[in-house]
Amino acid sequence: MEFNYNLNLIKGVLKELKKRESVCKDLVFKNIKAFVSNKIDLEENKNQTEKKLIYKERATGDFEIKTNNKKLRQIFQNIQDIIKDHKDT
Repeated sequence: MEFNYNLNLIKGVLKELKKRESVCKDLVFKNIKAFVSNKIDLEENKNQTEKKLIYKERATGDFEIKTNNKKLRQIFQNIQDIIKDHKDT
């Protein structure tokens, strides 16, 4: 939706340019094409991964896992282990 808005804005500006600038009055714009990249900026992503904890972990990781689902139990166990590892750092 935002992309279409930007294309319409460009079309409007070009039409206005034709009206206001005599050197542009004979220009004909049939199609406007644009390319959108969904690539993540690697530099920005790199900086985010290098951030370290700047606070002391206050959670202890001492909680009871009350599920019978093996996948969920493993996920909670991994979270619990991560918390306990960070508690000591």
